[in-house]
Amino acid sequence: MALVPTEWGQPAAALNGDYFGDTYLYFGDPAGLQIAQGELISGPHPTRVCFWMDARGELHRGVVQSLFRVTWPDGASTPLGLNEDRPVAGATLYTRAVGPSTRTKGGLDLELTAVGGADLPRLEPGRIYQAVISALNPNGNSRLRPGMMVISAGPKLAARLGRLKPGDPVTFSTATRPDLAGARTGLGGGPTLVHQGRPWHWSNPLPFRHPRSAFGWNKDYCFLVEVDGRQAASAGMTFEELADYLVRLGCEEAINLDGGGSATLWVDGRVVNSPSQGRERPACNAIMLIRRSSEQRTRSANNP
Repeated sequence: MALVPTEWGQPAAALNGDYFGDTYLYFGDPAGLQIAQGELISGPHPTRVCFWMDARGELHRGVVQSLFRVTWPDGASTPLGLNEDRPVAGATLYTRAVGPSTRTKGGLDLELTAVGGADLPRLEPGRIYQAVISALNPNGNSRLRPGMMVISAGPKLAARLGRLKPGDPVTFSTATRPDLAGARTGLGGGPTLVHQGRPWHWSNPLPFRHPRSAFGWNKDYCFLVEVDGRQAASAGMTFEELADYLVRLGCEEAINLDGGGSATLWVDGRVVNSPSQGRERPACNAIMLIRRSSEQRTRSANNP
């Protein structure tokens, strides 16, 4: 927890978050949405549920559709991925959140700055960004410097883009359905476990018990729940069992998170559960509860 900026406050508890990919170049890429302190890190999964906190501090649950697109100088547009594997015939936007470089190979990397060479602002959901191409890199693996981003076109798309040059305008959007503009926090997972105070109904429920992690809430409280399993002393839970338990706790809404060997709960400086693999496993992200002083809460309210 040493990576948490001191101005945020003191970490009190944390629970492992979303599922993640195992591709060679982007190991640990979140499978779904991630918004941290208002910054968009990863786009939503097209079918899996996620949760997000809006600008008013209210929590929401649902499936969010990405409408991310880039509009080229000739007016044509292309769907846009974010900080993930780049498709051969598509485009992906890379920010500093993915690391020091894009790790792309082939195709065409377009290094972007704001108009006039100024720094681009951080990436946020529900916004339109006006940028210009500062450099073109056909070799890939472009360095991600502060204040710039890179849109990488796969080889098939790059062949159709025509003659791009430094100074050409590029517009890209981080729109979603529903609109997440102003969201401060967001995380992917799935499936839904509780909706409107009732356990979710599965037409073909899975009978298997496994270690589970879940996040739930009502109008007064949030719940970080971890269930051990795959051990002699702990069998785990099915989705139905976990959903029933969350309702008994008082959850109005709840979603499942990555489980199995990832299921880990940390409280006040130590892991308090028994991970099924006998140790902590790397996770792509987490839900963290921060303990703030009255001064920190006032500062946060004045600087949303």
